[in-house]
Amino acid sequence: MEESDAEHAMMEQMAEELSDSYDVEESITERMERETEQALERIGWNAQQFEHKTLSQLSCGWRYKCRLIAAILTHPDCLIIDETSFLDASSTQWLQEWNSCSTLQRRTILSLF
Repeated sequence: MEESDAEHAMMEQMAEELSDSYDVEESITERMERETEQALERIGWNAQQFEHKTLSQLSCGWRYKCRLIAAILTHPDCLIIDETSFLDASSTQWLQEWNSCSTLQRRTILSLF
């Protein structure tokens, strides 16, 4: 049974929309990977030093920083940070720069001491 022209056109449109969806998903994945790499680099992450370690094998400070980056990359409107003693100077500077980025929405960060 042959497809009608309308069915064929609809299938082509659906295939194109699906292809566009995959392109968007790939673009989001690439952006997240880039943002993660940039954030890790800014806080002093040494990929060679930690290459074969799992998160549970990292120090408390590094686990804290990794979780903070994960939280930040969700682009929250409000971020509550506890135990700021885990943040060194480079991490604090990166966090301040992230919060003051003019291209993103204004955010609220609460720091609990």
